[in-house]
Amino acid sequence: MSTTGTPIYIVVAPKHLSPNTRYHISVSVYRVSRPLQVDVRVMGSTDNSASGSVHFDKSDTKTVSLEIGDWSIGDYTLEVDIGSGVTVPFKPIFGSTSASILDRHRALVFKPTKTLVLIQTDKPIYKPGQLVQFRVIVVDPSLVPKVNTLVDIYIKVCLILWH
Repeated sequence: MSTTGTPIYIVVAPKHLSPNTRYHISVSVYRVSRPLQVDVRVMGSTDNSASGSVHFDKSDTKTVSLEIGDWSIGDYTLEVDIGSGVTVPFKPIFGSTSASILDRHRALVFKPTKTLVLIQTDKPIYKPGQLVQFRVIVVDPSLVPKVNTLVDIYIKVCLILWH
């Protein structure tokens, strides 16, 4: 691709943001004529924020991964800046209904994650009368086990006959 003309920027990021996860933003830059730094920020209405940056010497695609901590429900936005304080406007590709297609910030939808319960049995298939042994592990959204968590277990027996 030619390195002359106005640079082209493509930013792809999820609309949804969840606590205790990594938020990945893909940044593509084309027609790079000089080294660039792209800064990415997720900002909240509270003190929550995460930022990262990537450097480009040529046309390329890179990913910025931001650590999202134990953030609470609130309003969050994504902002992408190119070197020298130039803000990349967001332009939706499909289905834009906003009056202004170019926005300085992109609103994110906060989706709180819940506790996960993993159930493991000692074998994949049982015969009638066999003892079923299992364990239950309660983990947080980062898959770290939660200690001292009480779990109520209800078992429903299903019998499938194969002919």
